[in-house]
Amino acid sequence: NDRDWAVSLVESSPDIRRALAFPVAFASSANWLAQCIYVAAKLKIPDHLSKGPREVRHLAQDCGADPEALGRLLRSLSGQGPLP
Repeated sequence: NDRDWAVSLVESSPDIRRALAFPVAFASSANWLAQCIYVAAKLKIPDHLSKGPREVRHLAQDCGADPEALGRLLRSLSGQGPLP
């Protein structure tokens, strides 16, 4: 059976498992990042930060967002580098 052969090959090699897992992880993280960027744009975060840094609680008030959720969003985006 061709499937059994392929499964055996993948199960026998950690390198093959890692190579096959990368595209799945990449696609998953790309979707997650796209959603974060979408929310930041929807809340107009770049506009609110155009005059300089702000405390999260003040930024949340201006955006109408929950301060804790906004803080998590900003921490997530901060690890991705500058946004265009």
